[in-house]
Amino acid sequence: MKKKQTRFLSLALSLALTLGLAPAALAAAPDTSAVTPQSYLDDIKVDKSTQTHVIITTDGECDDMNSIRHMLLYANDIDIAGLVYSAAQHHWQGDGVHTLKEITPNYRCEGIWKTGDHERAGGLMECRPVRIDEDGQGGWLHDIIKDEYAKDYVFLSQNDPNYPTPEQLLSVTKVGNVLFEGDVRFGTGGSNLIKDAILDDDPRLLHLQVWGGANTIVRALMSIYETYKDTDQWDTIYQKVCSKVAVEFSTQDNSWEDQDIPGKFPDLMMLGYSTVGVGFDGADGVPEPLKQYYKAGFLAPNIKFGHGELMSHYLLMNDGTELYGESGHLQFGLLKVIDWGFLIWYRDTYDWVGEGDTTHWLPMANVGLRGLESMDSYNYGSWGGRLTWTTASGKVLRQPENLSSEYNPITGELNNYGGLRFGENVFLDWAARADWAVNSFENCNHPAVVRAEQLDIEAFPGDVVDLNGKVYDPDGNALDLKWWVYDEGSKYSGSASNLRVWEENALSTKFSVPADAAPGDYFNVILEVTDKAGEYSSFTRYAQVIIQVPNRSFRDVLEDSPYFEAIEKVSAAGLISGVGKRNFDADGPVQAKQLVAVLGRLSGEAPYFENFFDSFSADAWYTGYDAWAKETGIVSGGVDYNAVLTAEQIDGMISAYAASAGLTYTAGTGATRGDLAVRLAGLIQ
Repeated sequence: MKKKQTRFLSLALSLALTLGLAPAALAAAPDTSAVTPQSYLDDIKVDKSTQTHVIITTDGECDDMNSIRHMLLYANDIDIAGLVYSAAQHHWQGDGVHTLKEITPNYRCEGIWKTGDHERAGGLMECRPVRIDEDGQGGWLHDIIKDEYAKDYVFLSQNDPNYPTPEQLLSVTKVGNVLFEGDVRFGTGGSNLIKDAILDDDPRLLHLQVWGGANTIVRALMSIYETYKDTDQWDTIYQKVCSKVAVEFSTQDNSWEDQDIPGKFPDLMMLGYSTVGVGFDGADGVPEPLKQYYKAGFLAPNIKFGHGELMSHYLLMNDGTELYGESGHLQFGLLKVIDWGFLIWYRDTYDWVGEGDTTHWLPMANVGLRGLESMDSYNYGSWGGRLTWTTASGKVLRQPENLSSEYNPITGELNNYGGLRFGENVFLDWAARADWAVNSFENCNHPAVVRAEQLDIEAFPGDVVDLNGKVYDPDGNALDLKWWVYDEGSKYSGSASNLRVWEENALSTKFSVPADAAPGDYFNVILEVTDKAGEYSSFTRYAQVIIQVPNRSFRDVLEDSPYFEAIEKVSAAGLISGVGKRNFDADGPVQAKQLVAVLGRLSGEAPYFENFFDSFSADAWYTGYDAWAKETGIVSGGVDYNAVLTAEQIDGMISAYAASAGLTYTAGTGATRGDLAVRLAGLIQ
């Protein structure tokens, strides 16, 4: 523990780096003498079985190829359980015998987009096939892993120990249902890989990503259904599938509906994201400050050239790349225009082409945001924005209420800013990481390690919460840090605005929970740290703290307490407010004055402030019911209001009250405040 602590920046040093404080000793670069490359690599090393578990199916569109290459730079953050060739409406191999219409009557294919003819497409025997060797041991995915990733892996693995080996990736690269769009006739190596992963004993959520057509995933689900539907194992298998699988969907075929997957697995989970623009039109839908990252001036020097094999093959406009099997007007590596007939975009050489499905994997980047932690963290945020969970049958499980109305500080408008707010960090991270493919650890930049002392804090309205961050940078770079409250990623039912921590740029700070916060509210507070390694070589990492207002009224009465329901009921009725600092003291004694006041409140009687308990101040919580209690026979003259009551005395006073109110009362047991709550709960109408 001591060794690890020495590697963290001190608060004073962090402030000096962030704010430029005057003392020369603090203005220097951080002392990272205790941080060696090996100690850093040991610190960030993880068990891959703890990472997000994903199988990707892809049809080989050029933008999918870009997404794969980009994703492999982040393979250190993800546990890739499968890379599967699949088919879609725009890419399918054919079998040399059948036409599309013969295999898939309800097809979407229109042949070539620019001159598409839907009716004529049904007679096609192939459509824009990509290279996939018949023996399943080769093809464009295999080539990327063997010829590009394998070369880059030499340096990538020196910069982060969590990259899978090329051999590991090749072992899970399979050919799925590629012959025709929507073709689900046969099980394949890819569909069997998916089926086996669904049914195995790995307890993690399995993300199944549809980057083209859904047919290979559909075949896997059909195989499970056909094998188990009429067996006594079906209920167990069904629950396993629906609790283990999350499908990320951007399908380009009709197989999902044609094979009635929503009817077979209505409770199957579906997950939706919203990231910075990554499609062919990505540059056109982002705020002006982000547009520079889609242009040649950024992409050519920082991504395409001099950054390893993966990025050298990353497709940019008019970069000289010719794609196998692609028609002329879709050879974007030889063109400066994306012309689909119905949509036309003009570009410059080395401008952005597109990443068709980076939307799906980008939220999995391990940057410290917690949006994928569980279904209940859907609103916390990620590089995929805030998330929506539904079922295959259309039931909404989790959905942010204000998903399309986040405040955009760039435009000053309310729009879908959740997927854009981290956009610049995404591009700069990509550029910094691309250096890892060609340089040793000593010659690269690396993310600062950013942690919070507590990630989940329970706090009640009015509490002041301590927030403590820990940060170190393995390269000794200066750091910018800031705490900020993610308003849209929080749940707050009160009226306070502009919520902030006390000191935004300090590692240790405080947050005041609004006094009008309600049970179930939470506050999403993020420590954001960016290293200052260079204009286009910076990493940003986060520690995300969730401050939760508990769904209970008292700190010291947890949900597993035998008194919990009764105490919540009497508290909600306004009968008992606790003993201070939101404690109830369920094991504490009951005094006569307390019971008199509680019964007075239960009766609805107004307190008689002119005739309050002897020797107690008029503003004490229990005053005002003296005369009423005597009039109703609850107490008699000369009562000692300070007396601690026995169980029999408690029952006697409550019985007297019940008789006066015409209620039936059954005596209870025990003489604690918790026991009293149980008795009173039974009297609340």
